[in-house]
Amino acid sequence: MLTAADVRALPTPTDAQWLAFENHLVTVHSWYKHLPLLQGGEFVVFLAPDAGKNYPMQHPKLPTENTVEGYRCAFGHLDYLWRISSDDPFDRDGGTAPFLDAELIAIGRFTLYPYISEEFYWSVHEDDVVRIEQGQLHPHAAEILNAFYAEGQLEDAWDELSDADKALIDPMDDEDENVAIQEGLLPTPVLEYLELRTCYGKLHERALKQLKVALSRFKHWLESGDRRGRSP
Repeated sequence: MLTAADVRALPTPTDAQWLAFENHLVTVHSWYKHLPLLQGGEFVVFLAPDAGKNYPMQHPKLPTENTVEGYRCAFGHLDYLWRISSDDPFDRDGGTAPFLDAELIAIGRFTLYPYISEEFYWSVHEDDVVRIEQGQLHPHAAEILNAFYAEGQLEDAWDELSDADKALIDPMDDEDENVAIQEGLLPTPVLEYLELRTCYGKLHERALKQLKVALSRFKHWLESGDRRGRSP
């Protein structure tokens, strides 16, 4: 069993490694979009003595190369486990998932919902959306319903725009859209369309914030104990 004392004996990740690991967690698996909408998936972040040792050779792709050295350079000893249901055993990207003691699970555990993925399909979650409409509790219920309803209106809203309005929208990236909405200087139909298009982005941001909070909590726990230095 991997204990809190074992983890605290490992080198602390650098700030760059924390950031790289956060980005890695967000994009590493395309199946995130199939996580259960209501309960999400259970994840646990921890430091692993054997981090990267049995990492897959091809996928998920690492920032440099899929070797132990490449993994450690990118993330230090940061690693994570996941499972879809509390009845399932934990899984890991390569190698056997270690057993973690209760303290590690408590401090490192967090939930990821399918909208952590930038690629998302409402069709596989419609039954759960109906449950939320009927009163099923969810920490992001309002944002989920807003994004779901907006998705259903986008196509008609686009068709109703003039060619001139569409020409204003086509070159915009996410930052341009946010500025345009805040300043409110574009024609009303364009602003209304952009508001609809940003609804999923707001939901995605909630999931990102939840992940950041979880990693920050674990980082604080690590750095509050006795340490042996930082990852190279």
